[in-house]
Amino acid sequence: MNFIKLLTDRFDDSHLDEVLLNGGRGIVELRGQTFICKPPLKIELADLEHRMHEFAYIQGVRLDALWPSAGGYYSENNRCYRWHFMLRKVCPSGPLISLRRHRLSSLFLDDFCSLSGETPERLIIAIESKRPVFIFGRTGSGKTSFLSALLQACCLQERVAIIESIPEVPPLS
Repeated sequence: MNFIKLLTDRFDDSHLDEVLLNGGRGIVELRGQTFICKPPLKIELADLEHRMHEFAYIQGVRLDALWPSAGGYYSENNRCYRWHFMLRKVCPSGPLISLRRHRLSSLFLDDFCSLSGETPERLIIAIESKRPVFIFGRTGSGKTSFLSALLQACCLQERVAIIESIPEVPPLS
């Protein structure tokens, strides 16, 4: 069983944003602001951790007893995902897997600006005048999505430095 494929197949639902596999006990799906719990998978925790190790190794990321938490960026079938694994060493209830789909091509700058009252033109002027722009916020607040929309709106021909511990923004074409 390819457990990553099992999780990415769930994203055929266009409303699904994130899938959390909680120690083999169950799957939690996030659709907008609604959490939906699914029944547990029929997989041994040792087998699940083995598959997590294999996937991380293939991704070129260390995941072991000394480094029990790892994450990265994964692309499959023209879809972009952000993954994060935590082993039982830091999650006594069982290994955790988080897989989040990026909607990089379906969000536009206007989608974010209408929420804040800002105008897209003001942001574009800041970028075009070579002023630094910092994007920060709490986990899940939409930083990466906002940055992707901003890059698509005005930076396709610009050099951009993105500083983050795990790259989430794929190259835009």
